[in-house]
Amino acid sequence: MAVERNQPAKGSSAGGGRRFLVGSNVAMTIALVIAIAGVLQYFAYRYPAKADMTSTGVNSLSDGTMNLLRGLETPVKLTSFYFETDLEDEDQPRYRRTVEDLLGLYSSTNRGKITTEWVNPLSDHDKVKKLVAELRDKPTFKEELSAHRARLDRYQSELNDRMSKLVSDELSQLASLGAGMQDQGIQRAIGPVED
Repeated sequence: MAVERNQPAKGSSAGGGRRFLVGSNVAMTIALVIAIAGVLQYFAYRYPAKADMTSTGVNSLSDGTMNLLRGLETPVKLTSFYFETDLEDEDQPRYRRTVEDLLGLYSSTNRGKITTEWVNPLSDHDKVKKLVAELRDKPTFKEELSAHRARLDRYQSELNDRMSKLVSDELSQLASLGAGMQDQGIQRAIGPVED
């Protein structure tokens, strides 16, 4: 039996075609998986599903609240004022997370209409000023503030100076009283009054 040396081995051209088919099948599978993952991500962001596993339902919103939030026609901004200091106890971060989680529940119910903001009044002075200015410009608060504005202006123009002078006079009388006394007990009693 004679074998021709110039002939390709049996199945070698079919092997190249088979590799091409397997490679294209793998590429299509990868593209399909990426497309499915993208669609799932879109729907997960658009319609977040959260499960409250607590027996009391403490980590979820009631149906009425969710319907109210979904039915909002105008944008709403929820602002949380929460102090953060270096002197707080160890429970404060947990309380802040609880408030953040609640705000997250509200905003995830209607992302297009509800935004949230976190303000630390001790350090975010510009945010506080901006928020106060926004509240003053709202018609409801503008009307309510007008009744109190006259009293505040009167306090600034009349009472503030009189009260400052009265406190200053009282402190100088206490200082002169304490200077004339040599008894340590009397000076200890005057100290808290000065404070």
